[in-house]
Amino acid sequence: MTTRETNWQPNLLAPESTLWLPVGGDRPLTKDEARQSAVEILGTDAAPKRLREFARIILEETNNARDASVMKAALLFFPDRNRLPPVATLNLHAYYPSDPENPTTLEFYREAFGKPDEDTIGEIEVTAVDLPVGPALRFHKRWKEKAGWKPSYLHESVTYAVRPRQIPDAVVIRLIWQELAMSSALIKAADGIARTIEIELLDEG
Repeated sequence: MTTRETNWQPNLLAPESTLWLPVGGDRPLTKDEARQSAVEILGTDAAPKRLREFARIILEETNNARDASVMKAALLFFPDRNRLPPVATLNLHAYYPSDPENPTTLEFYREAFGKPDEDTIGEIEVTAVDLPVGPALRFHKRWKEKAGWKPSYLHESVTYAVRPRQIPDAVVIRLIWQELAMSSALIKAADGIARTIEIELLDEG
């Protein structure tokens, strides 16, 4: 798999409290830009401490997504954006076969995402799904993420690897969270978001 420019873009819907991050661009987001985004969202009357925290989250999550070559990225807040930090991170990647005439199969993603490793907690739930945009594999996983000398943190995710019918490329969308008390709601959100994925072909002229 390689990353490159595409002649298509993915569109999807998410809950109203979702904040889409400005991942486009080839340079890191600056602190000033992040603060301006926070002001636009929260308003000029927001408490300075809250503005600083919101700007920090936007800055860190946007630059993390850019570093990971994420095509689309968002933060999910619950019940609304007045509650910090966000409860989940949404990332969408585009993957391209080296030979467009020989598209990557979903079995590639079963191998990539469906096998437990030493950090995995329990089994990885793998399900074949037929989304409106095309066939997909759904992966539901829990794992512990080691953070050096700090305690391990339990994470949970729902990942969809999708083979849209319109293109030879694949789309991988992943919702990740740590607040396991909200797992049922976030699993439902991930499944709902995945069903809204559409592919828009761009005019190459």
